[in-house]
Amino acid sequence: MDRLTFDIFIPDKKRFRLTPNWIMIIFGFVPILILAIIEGNIGGRPNAFEAMYFTCIFLLIIYYLITSFFKYQPLNGKMEGKVEFKDDRIIVNAEEFELKRFTSLDFSFSDYYGKPSTNGRDFNPKISQGVGNNISFTYDNGNEHLIWFRFQGEHSYLSISPFINEAVKAGKIHIYRAEDLIGKENILK
Repeated sequence: MDRLTFDIFIPDKKRFRLTPNWIMIIFGFVPILILAIIEGNIGGRPNAFEAMYFTCIFLLIIYYLITSFFKYQPLNGKMEGKVEFKDDRIIVNAEEFELKRFTSLDFSFSDYYGKPSTNGRDFNPKISQGVGNNISFTYDNGNEHLIWFRFQGEHSYLSISPFINEAVKAGKIHIYRAEDLIGKENILK
């Protein structure tokens, strides 16, 4: 098998980010609530400032709704290092991990670069960065590893099929889990 290399993603630990959804809540809905409380009615005739403000909010809503389908989601971390898959080992930033020394192994493939989001009900960007994939394994020394990485294309997960087939042969991953990951047709018997 040729060397397969993927960029490693290291997520940051921030819990709050100012996103278009938060901007719309802060500038769009909070002032409406304040006006309703202050004036006591929401159906009254707005003054010139309120009319200008609501026009600006309306234009901001249209802007975020349209551009969200053409923008990439924020990375929320950094790309640093490489993970390489060979038939019998994984190399993470020049550190080798032999398949025969794994005590547990699992993958999660759910994302690829450019994947469009199906959630069209918000203002956030809809195109994925492709970093929602990971490998988790425990090495024979007891160290657990969780490595997030980026797939560049929709079917990039298939390029890891030789490694997953070797893991099935070595008894490190169950065949049914391998079928879930790469499809029954890609399992070598």
